[in-house]
Amino acid sequence: MTKILIVVFLSVALFSGVFLYMHFFSSPATPNSPISQKASITKESTGSAVTSDHAAQNVVTNSTATPGASLESRVQSLEVSIADLKQQITSLKKSSSTTSTTSTSSNRSPVFIPLGNTGTNSTNDWVTIPYLEATIDTADYPNYKNAVLEVSLRVFQGSGTAYARLINISSGLAILDSQISTGSFDYTWVSSNAFQLYLGRNTYRVQLKTLTAGYDASVQGARLRINF
Repeated sequence: MTKILIVVFLSVALFSGVFLYMHFFSSPATPNSPISQKASITKESTGSAVTSDHAAQNVVTNSTATPGASLESRVQSLEVSIADLKQQITSLKKSSSTTSTTSTSSNRSPVFIPLGNTGTNSTNDWVTIPYLEATIDTADYPNYKNAVLEVSLRVFQGSGTAYARLINISSGLAILDSQISTGSFDYTWVSSNAFQLYLGRNTYRVQLKTLTAGYDASVQGARLRINF
């Protein structure tokens, strides 16, 4: 009987020791409760959402600021480029117009305006020859450079000198640069210095004189050459 009680007591003691050990000294991993998992998930989701929202906000800000600034810069660059192109086009037009006008004028052949065929003066005073004339309007010769008097002139027997020049009948003024002379006894084409015509419409005539009275200054042809 005593042996049976001892065995029972030992069994109870052993069972109690095992129970106490497992209850107080063992800490097995326990799964997180649904509430804990939910809180963790919520926290992580909230953190991720905040992070994502912040990142999205940065992206929106950057996409709004950077492309906007870049677009404005491009627009300004385009405006500057367009202004430069306009200036270049204007400059090219002016250059082309000037070149065209210069080229047209320089390539244009001289125009000859007949003044008449014959005229004579045997005095040493200037005499206007009425049938050696022409009426000229400078508007008919735009961009002309100058004019030159050309006369087939001689002095009788080659004695002395024959002179010729133009006079503006409209104003009564002689054109001094148009004066020419020759001592030839035969008709010789003589050209004057270049001169400018009076603006507008004017009538020009040839004047003649001889150095030695009695020795005629004679003309066998006269013309104006308009140079371009």
